[in-house]
Amino acid sequence: MDKEEVLNEKYDEKLERQDVEGQLELNEEDDSPIEEVRVTVPNTDDPLMPCNTFRMWFLGLIFTGIISFVNQFFYLRQTQISIGYSVVALISLPLGHLMARILPTRQFSLFGTSFSLNPGPFSIKEHVLIGTMTACNTGTAYAVDIVILQKVFYADEKPFIAGLLLVLTTQITGFALAGALRKFLIRPAHMIWPSTLVTWLKYVHWPVLLAATSNMPPALPYFYTNGLFLGFVFMFLLRRYRYSWWSRYNYLTSAALDSGVAICGLVIFFAIQSWEGEFPYWWGNPENQDYDHCMLANANYYGEIHD
Repeated sequence: MDKEEVLNEKYDEKLERQDVEGQLELNEEDDSPIEEVRVTVPNTDDPLMPCNTFRMWFLGLIFTGIISFVNQFFYLRQTQISIGYSVVALISLPLGHLMARILPTRQFSLFGTSFSLNPGPFSIKEHVLIGTMTACNTGTAYAVDIVILQKVFYADEKPFIAGLLLVLTTQITGFALAGALRKFLIRPAHMIWPSTLVTWLKYVHWPVLLAATSNMPPALPYFYTNGLFLGFVFMFLLRRYRYSWWSRYNYLTSAALDSGVAICGLVIFFAIQSWEGEFPYWWGNPENQDYDHCMLANANYYGEIHD
């Protein structure tokens, strides 16, 4: 019996002693109207499941620092690469289980509080908190643009502490407004609409819809056709005819695609662009820059007229 199995048995025994069965509360109001979330995330709570652990803080801070640096580094370059929280959700899960296997289970004491580096199996709460910590830092703070523009265009370089306080102030203001409006933005899970509107509108999650469309680049037409095709396959065909597979692997597949794009972008940048190398020409990257391969087009991607 390996170490993780022993920890699982100890955790199960702890649940039995605490009689958690009577503490698990089902709240139908918190059941998400989004089917992908509903089939993945239960609306029950286990109060004994570890969440504020060393593993959560260690992985969360590591990924937050890496993602923040990478996204800010590429934000100021022509080839912008953004690594989203779904990549972290995909990578942090096996790392969390690995830490649950190798970390010691002994108790430590700090400032009168005892804790363990390995309180039990890696839990879903730890996984969610790691993703949440990273999601709050994947995007570049808008106040950074103020500091950059003042320095580059107006030769007005402020002290480091002034720029830091500006960024922190604007970010904390956003968190404060989100907390003040949590009653309307977060609770309940269903969207609130007047009763005079049609009933299906309450199932439209406008933040998700608008955020997704805002990330669509003003690029080539096949960017949109590819997205529509994949959306039709995964959200209609697989959901209707392979629901069991869809409910288990749809989000995982989405995270894998995001991870693949991010990794390929990093490889292309450091292997070719950072060395001022020339990307090879092929059907997907023609020398005449006619990426659409449209016989009727009289201009390329950059608006240059060609025969």
